[in-house]
Amino acid sequence: MSRDRRPPARNRRRERETGQFRRGVALFVVGVLVLLGIGGLYLYAGRSNPALDTDTLCPSGGPTAVTAVVVDVTDPASKVTQAAIRSRVLAAADDLPRFGMLKIFAAGSDESALLQPLFAKCNPGTKADVDQLTSSPELVQKRHDEQFERPLAKALDGVLDVPKSDASPILEGVQAVTVAAFPPATSRLPRRLLVASDLIQNSRAYSMYGGPLDDRAAERAGEAIPAQLEGVNVELLVIRREAQDALQVSPAFADFWEGWFGTSGARVRRSTPLPGRN
Repeated sequence: MSRDRRPPARNRRRERETGQFRRGVALFVVGVLVLLGIGGLYLYAGRSNPALDTDTLCPSGGPTAVTAVVVDVTDPASKVTQAAIRSRVLAAADDLPRFGMLKIFAAGSDESALLQPLFAKCNPGTKADVDQLTSSPELVQKRHDEQFERPLAKALDGVLDVPKSDASPILEGVQAVTVAAFPPATSRLPRRLLVASDLIQNSRAYSMYGGPLDDRAAERAGEAIPAQLEGVNVELLVIRREAQDALQVSPAFADFWEGWFGTSGARVRRSTPLPGRN
């Protein structure tokens, strides 16, 4: 007669209970991991797609960078020069990070004018900036094209179709833009300034027609027309004037603008003569 070698019923029951407990723990752990994954995806989606202001397209936390453009409208420019300015501004818009702000100002002959931007919006991003898991690339691209790119193109239409003016307060225009484009809240952000102008300053406070640009010219202009541009990177888009070619190509002219921006805390990164006969 053979002996029954099966474990006692009590042991078998304990093994079943242990197996059930382990399966329960495993299911619990899997459930927690799934919930954590869903929560993380939700948080990522929220950060990647924040609510945007309907007018500026900026998130509630503000822009991630600021690029300001000053267009000197005290004198007309040729169609070729206008096209070059338009191309540079559109390139600057493309260079913006997602939620970076672009502001465009037209600086006229009124020295005391507080400039209002012709355009002030954040780049909402394109389909290349978003993940299909958390966003709709098509809707993001549509918003960019219709609410950012199209209004920008409209703002640039005919901006330099202007009559000639006797005054050209370029320094005052930049000074006014400093206040409007770079408030203290943006001091820690990447900031860029493009100035499209012939850069021939002529106002009551300071005029390049008043004498030669000597070594202290920029210092005197900085005392008369100061600006706060600490940490701003500047690009000069120079509209060439045939009647003032000797002045514009002189080393003293370049030194003056580098010096004035330097006293304001900014740095001229590039100075580019624009094509076209003006």
